[in-house]
Amino acid sequence: FNIFGITPNSKDIVEICADQGRIRLVGSPDPLSGGAPDTRFYVVSGSISLVVTDGTNYFIDTDGAVSGTYKIRYDYKNIYNVIANKIRTINILASPKAKLTVSSSCVTDPVKFNDNSTINTTPFPTTISNWNWEFGDSHTSNQQNPLYTYSDFGDKKVKLKVTTQQGCFNTSAESNLRIGPKPDVDFSWSSICDKESTSFLDKTTLSYGSINSYTWDFGDGSLIDIRSNPSHTFSRYGTYKTKLTIGTVDGCTSNVQKDIFILPNIPVLSNSSYTQDFESSTGGWVSAEYDSKNTIIPIASDATSWLWSIPSGSTIKAIASGSKAWWTGNFILSKKEYKANENSVVNGPCFDLSALQRPMIAFDYFVDAQAGLDGAVLQYSNDGNTWTNVGVNNEGVNWFNGQGITSKPGSQQVGQYGWTGNDTTKASRKWKNGRFNLDAIPKPNRKNVRFRFAFSSDGINPKDPTGKQTFEGFAFDNIYVGEKQRNVLVEHFTNYTNDPSSLIADKYVNDLFDRELSLNGVANFNYLQYHINYPNNDSLNLQNPGDPAARSLFFGISKSPNTVMDGIYSNTFKQTVGVNSEVELDSRSLLEPQFELGLTATQGSSPSFVKYNLSIKSNIATANPILVYVALIENKVGPFRNVLRKQLLGGDGRTISQTWAKGDVIYENNDGKEMPIVGCSILDPKNLSLIAFVQNKNTKEIYQSLIIKAPELKSPPVTGVEDLTIGYDISVFPNPAKGAFKFELPINMLVNNYTWRVFDQRGIEVLAGDFNDSTNQIKEVNVSTLSSGIYNIVIDGPNKSRIYKKLVVLNSN
Repeated sequence: FNIFGITPNSKDIVEICADQGRIRLVGSPDPLSGGAPDTRFYVVSGSISLVVTDGTNYFIDTDGAVSGTYKIRYDYKNIYNVIANKIRTINILASPKAKLTVSSSCVTDPVKFNDNSTINTTPFPTTISNWNWEFGDSHTSNQQNPLYTYSDFGDKKVKLKVTTQQGCFNTSAESNLRIGPKPDVDFSWSSICDKESTSFLDKTTLSYGSINSYTWDFGDGSLIDIRSNPSHTFSRYGTYKTKLTIGTVDGCTSNVQKDIFILPNIPVLSNSSYTQDFESSTGGWVSAEYDSKNTIIPIASDATSWLWSIPSGSTIKAIASGSKAWWTGNFILSKKEYKANENSVVNGPCFDLSALQRPMIAFDYFVDAQAGLDGAVLQYSNDGNTWTNVGVNNEGVNWFNGQGITSKPGSQQVGQYGWTGNDTTKASRKWKNGRFNLDAIPKPNRKNVRFRFAFSSDGINPKDPTGKQTFEGFAFDNIYVGEKQRNVLVEHFTNYTNDPSSLIADKYVNDLFDRELSLNGVANFNYLQYHINYPNNDSLNLQNPGDPAARSLFFGISKSPNTVMDGIYSNTFKQTVGVNSEVELDSRSLLEPQFELGLTATQGSSPSFVKYNLSIKSNIATANPILVYVALIENKVGPFRNVLRKQLLGGDGRTISQTWAKGDVIYENNDGKEMPIVGCSILDPKNLSLIAFVQNKNTKEIYQSLIIKAPELKSPPVTGVEDLTIGYDISVFPNPAKGAFKFELPINMLVNNYTWRVFDQRGIEVLAGDFNDSTNQIKEVNVSTLSSGIYNIVIDGPNKSRIYKKLVVLNSN
């Protein structure tokens, strides 16, 4: 007999390897032809379990066989019941046990494969002489402990086949090997103002596996290992090289280092504004490619069109000789064009605007871009993550002129506002001065405010017929951030007669003033109210009719209500100071005042005199004659606000006719002489103000106004026609009276609840009555029997309410 597929050696010994499974024994004659049960194979020396049968065939079962020498006998019984046998010597050779070890690794690192295979105990000495590695990516190796670098990441099925010198072999089970990718490390940051806690956001991406370590090196000596997104406060402003290192479960490590700009936080005060002309430096403004989460990364000089230099384009030129600016002048290959598909910004420093009451920003700019397609926008942010446009179209001064700009400057998703296009002719294209308020920045968020100019373009920049670029983009220069300097003056003409139109107009202007106060604690305009005797007599006009009359005559106003803004905008109460009053007022308040005013006041030698000093400084060169006014107002009289009591320089003011050079200063009443407060009535001496204003005598435009609190003043004793006490609801006129006077009653007054009495200076009642016979809210009283003099009127109402009036009677007797 033989063993299937095995040739005996020269000594007729069959050698087979262990752990090769079942090997069939081939008998001759065929065991199936022999007589049972005597025809069989069996072990006569060695483990009897070595030979097995399936009932038809006999096998040597090598799996688990111990290496050694075995003798196997074959008995065959023929048809004559004669048994013959054959014995063979079988050597079971030891097979190896293939075993490997390998650890997960990074795709960029060579992987070390370790052969840990063994050979069972054997009397036939041998060693492993051949190795066959399969790396799971169609590559192999015949080294015992190879190094191999994978070209891609993922799960790899690794196998090892080992073979001994005697030809016995074994293959390991598949081993799962993880080859991980390197993480794509990135991070952004926000809140980069000095002394702020800067927030860092990990933006690392990993397509396979997971991250198991983060190390942040902030570049200032601080090093932390943290999995969450950290915050860090830098010791001072400056540039810090911050590095994030990421490790993965597969042993990959990557890092990225970025320059973090911690910006100076510039406090802007009412008396200390921020100005930057960019002549000597960039002023801390930095250009960058747009990234909504990270806009302060300095970039290569050719990454955007922004350039800090003297503008030298064919269209955009310097605003003045030698004047540097930021502009999109970094032309491609020196061509006169900004870049296509540009999305870039110029970032400014941080500002603390919390001390400002009426914050604004102003700058010079030049726009020369494809209309509706390319453009620029100014935006602000508190944290560097969320950016909001400063202002809207059709407000401010020379502000946004476009909406729906296709390239979306500042990555606007809604509106797409900004500056776009250019003037029709190249010769008319020029620098403009843009101005807008910063009221939209919430007061709690004004501590740290950043600004940026964002510029964008679409994919095509058309050329003119010469092949030169028609459009050169955007430029800005001469930035101002600070308090509004111009104080608009609103002069409101009204009449205290319960006239419905006057009541509506009064409320409109009062509400407008209150809204302004509620927004910033100070109004965009100073408010002066004149009472004139049209359409009816007005008790607030009687004591000083001349000053309101002079002002109404100056403006050509013959009736109330009417309102004038800065001397040049006059409308009915329905429009008051323009189609949109707040917008008109804001636009005027953004302008630079042509004159600066300084005003101080103290009480004179008595409460009926005031001493004041007014300085007038010119910010322009002009030869126009100007009018100067100083008005005494009472801040609240019943339902009325800022009521004119006296023009201290007369109803026509003082005319100054001289040629002004910029910076010239003159003083009014600098000698401190006292001005008597006569010919007017004051109800609350502690609730007074002085308003000074300067006006162009020819154009009537008011250049500047200024209001201060007045010292405590009182009207002198009554010696003539003056109404010392003015009621809140009931008027007495005419006053002085001759023969008779009239009570004017509120429309909703219940007349049967009120009585009146007239007393002379001795306190003796001389007349009395009620209001039951009044007609159309008018009650007439005959005083023809009274002597000329000053009388007191006492009006008693429900719940012991009482109103006091003064009455001057001038009868012929």
